Amino acid sequence: MAPDWSADWLHREATGFLEHWAAAGFGRPFDKINVEEQAAPRARLEATLRANPYDARSGVPLIIVGGSMAGEWLGIRQRLALQTNFWFGMQGLEYVDLGRFWQIFLFIGLLLWLALMVRAMGSVFSALEVVPLILIGFEAYENLTLSRARPRRSFSRRR
Repeated sequence: MAPDWSADWLHREATGFLEHWAAAGFGRPFDKINVEEQAAPRARLEATLRANPYDARSGVPLIIVGGSMAGEWLGIRQRLALQTNFWFGMQGLEYVDLGRFWQIFLFIGLLLWLALMVRAMGSVFSALEVVPLILIGFEAYENLTLSRARPRRSFSRRR
């Protein structure tokens, strides 16, 4: 059975919040403040983690997905002018046939997703000490390319 990475991430995130708030409020690490002082950051943490910031009334996913599909449908039916079709209908590509406007929103969403993943995985990489391994790999590659750049010696007998 695999470890529960989401619980580990949640624990690290909660610990980070507590440490940050304790340093900002009391000038000491969380474990160095007394129990009475720990109560305020703990209550703030509980309120923060239980809050759901997603607002379904905003309709952002519905607007993007629905707008993209409606634009493609109108573009296929040739109900949009050429420039409007390029921006909101379809660009004429073969695989991802989105309008440029929707493609930009998709790219922004992917960048936000990447930022969330890097933020969540950063503590895992630092705990596993992966970065030195990556640097060792780069150094090995550099040594390999330098050894190939040197002239090779011939071991055949000259007559």
